[in-house]
Amino acid sequence: VVQKGNSNDGQSKQTGGDDNSFNGTQIGNKNTFYAEQTGSDNNGVIGQKGNKNDALLVQTGSNNYADAVQQGDENHYDINQNGNHNIVAGYEGPGQIGNKNGADIIQVGDYLHVNGVQRGNKNYVDAYQSGNHNTFHYEQVGDKNAASIAQKGSNISLTVLQEGTELSVNTYQEGTNLTGNIKQRGAHNEVTAANQVGSDNQFYIEQNDANNTASLNQSGQGNNINLFQDGAGLSA
Repeated sequence: VVQKGNSNDGQSKQTGGDDNSFNGTQIGNKNTFYAEQTGSDNNGVIGQKGNKNDALLVQTGSNNYADAVQQGDENHYDINQNGNHNIVAGYEGPGQIGNKNGADIIQVGDYLHVNGVQRGNKNYVDAYQSGNHNTFHYEQVGDKNAASIAQKGSNISLTVLQEGTELSVNTYQEGTNLTGNIKQRGAHNEVTAANQVGSDNQFYIEQNDANNTASLNQSGQGNNINLFQDGAGLSA
């Protein structure tokens, strides 16, 4: 599916069967997309470039792959995956560059991966992972970015990198052998809540520059927190 122009709308639905694949590209204004795949070995890619783009991709099955790329203003993509070995794109995947971008990600299963980048203004990411051996890695560069991530399971890791102004992070991890890693650079940054519930968990937070704050909570046995702050008006 390839669309070029204004006020575009794209839809794709695949139900049942194996080895499904989807590829949609939109270039123009006021674009929107909807893709739904049910089965195994699914593959989905959505690319949008214009203004006011929106993408929704739902995959149910195993060995699924999703890649959402947006470049423009007021973009938003919502990815829901339910199955095993799901991946929300590679590092070049959900790369949002424009203004007012947003990301909502839900994954349920084992060995799941999220790897995304946001570069524009007023970006946010809201993610939930449930299962074992899952990883979440997200990088935000612009201003007024926000990240909210919840993970449940064992042997899971979380990494959020932010660089800009008025950034915030809210995380919750529950299980065993959890790892959390948050780095912030800029002004008005804060980690409103970094919560870990379980045993043998690790959390590392680094903040640089002014008006930063952090709130960390760990419940269980064998947990460790490493906090570093550099700047003015910092609190932990």
